[in-house]
Amino acid sequence: MPSEKKALAVIGAGIMGAGLAQLFAQNGYAVRLHDLSEDALTQAVESARINLRMQSDFGWIEPSAVDEALRNIETTTSLSDSVAEVFFVIEAVPEVLALKKEVFDNLGKISPPDAVLASNTSTFDVMSEMPEDIAGRVLITHFFNPAQLVPLVEVVKGERTSDGAVETSMELLRAVGKYPLLLKRYLPGFVVNRIQLSINAMAFMILNEGIVEPEDIDKAIENSISLRLAVGGPFATMDLGGLDVMAASAQAMGVPPPPPLAERVERGDLGVKTGKGFYDYAGASSDDVIKRRDYRLMLLLDAYRKGLDE
Repeated sequence: MPSEKKALAVIGAGIMGAGLAQLFAQNGYAVRLHDLSEDALTQAVESARINLRMQSDFGWIEPSAVDEALRNIETTTSLSDSVAEVFFVIEAVPEVLALKKEVFDNLGKISPPDAVLASNTSTFDVMSEMPEDIAGRVLITHFFNPAQLVPLVEVVKGERTSDGAVETSMELLRAVGKYPLLLKRYLPGFVVNRIQLSINAMAFMILNEGIVEPEDIDKAIENSISLRLAVGGPFATMDLGGLDVMAASAQAMGVPPPPPLAERVERGDLGVKTGKGFYDYAGASSDDVIKRRDYRLMLLLDAYRKGLDE
């Protein structure tokens, strides 16, 4: 919790805006939630109430914390009122570049001159579109739906974004329990959506083969790689399986092993079994690394199975 209640603004009361307002409100920040629609604002607060009650029922927060968090959310249809005396602004309007540019143009004129202006875009390089007078305080903080639950936030710095704006963003995100991933530069789709796009493309290719139905593909993912990747990303998973095995598997499917993989195999850095792959396992036995992976997987499977029983 912040030592004193700091105010920030969320612009846009859709699904993401509602989740963002809840996230910061339940972590003790005064949130000014703005939208042009009173109905959208009412619905956003009700959505936050439902989600907070779910967290209370789950035992994550005390029942009293629900109303406490909701009291931290102030709604308004006035853009100027929403950003008065705030230190941070998050834009969460629809993914329309012209609309986002208009919002930021207005924010630049009415927000405090030292307030960070962040966009939740998952698509656009909004930083390159900014006028020079506000470019230093504009960056991307891409949250994932549901914003109040998913830990990762992709932070993208523009060429003109100041280090101070980045530091403020990283500190704020860590303060509310997020894992901020700082990208060195803008890349269309950032990190996660590019990976997700490749998964979706392959899912469609398999579907077109006519051997399984969409629900079969979903169940295959849910009961295999989604669980494995939850306890170790693709490079850690390759290290555990053996990079030589990964390279051979790629070749069997007609895909040349990518250079970072082929180079490690050629050097004999095959992952956990040789003590080095994409990670350096010096000082840790392969049994210890595997045991840690399996323990985390067992915890995840326990929760997964309980969810299936409910």
